[in-house]
Amino acid sequence: MPEKILLLLIAIAANFEWFALGEMRFDYCDSTLCPQSGRTHIACRNTGFHNAQCGSEFKTEDLDERDVRRIL
Repeated sequence: MPEKILLLLIAIAANFEWFALGEMRFDYCDSTLCPQSGRTHIACRNTGFHNAQCGSEFKTEDLDERDVRRIL
């Protein structure tokens, strides 16, 4: 019986760790509007996602997960 309780506690801890890592997936993303092309560059620190590149002139704004999904 104690082994089953220990396994249950390990399973709960592992599930919590997976959930915490999933929540960090879109921890910080920013959007850059490229003035020449009008394209949007999105960069997310934790996923390393990039969808476009542009020059040194840009406008940056903080995005949450819903904004990233809407733009993608």
